[in-house]
Amino acid sequence: RAVLETILTGCTEGLFVIRHVRTDKSVATYWRERPDDEIVSDPSLEVFLPGDAELTALPARLLGSGVLQGLWKDGIVTLGETYKYFVGGNVVQVEMNGYSEPRAIPKVDRKLIEATITEAVQSGDLWLRVTQLGISVWGEDVPAGALREDAEISGPPVAIPFTMVVPQNLPDGWKGDVTTARDIHIALSNNGGKLLPWKVVQRAIDDALKQGWLERSIDSGDWP
Repeated sequence: RAVLETILTGCTEGLFVIRHVRTDKSVATYWRERPDDEIVSDPSLEVFLPGDAELTALPARLLGSGVLQGLWKDGIVTLGETYKYFVGGNVVQVEMNGYSEPRAIPKVDRKLIEATITEAVQSGDLWLRVTQLGISVWGEDVPAGALREDAEISGPPVAIPFTMVVPQNLPDGWKGDVTTARDIHIALSNNGGKLLPWKVVQRAIDDALKQGWLERSIDSGDWP
């Protein structure tokens, strides 16, 4: 039991990859997470060093900002950099208590990386941007063609207070006392230096409408 607990602790810390062959011959892997007790009780479990393993699943939480050392730089990573991180045989320096030590990173197939990022963007855990294509998505479906190597991934955007969409706080987004949701979106993005996802702008406008700080014009389209 002591040996098993050591292996499980090593797995949760990223030192080992546990591989489990199910009864239907499909394979499940575990890295930086602990398998449940039913799986742990299977004596056929296999243990690999990360540098010799390929993951069959990549939990979305592992791609959260700052979770994996050596992946994120200033809170941003590109899809191309993520591919390279999980290419197989990659070694990163992990900061410990006053020192660093090398850690191997397991291999992950590109399709699995893309599926995990798509899931994390849809659930609102990650924000994806392709500036050249004018794409910025968070909390919604990833459009076709957005998963390019130059696509930037970061943590969720900061919520915009509804008071920031009124004329006195966003003069560039208004023409007199009239504006459109699109103009507000553009002005907020220009002020922040990044194309904001529509979802976060929509929430700010929606809150301003609910609080009575804005109202739709007579010829306005439907909202949202």
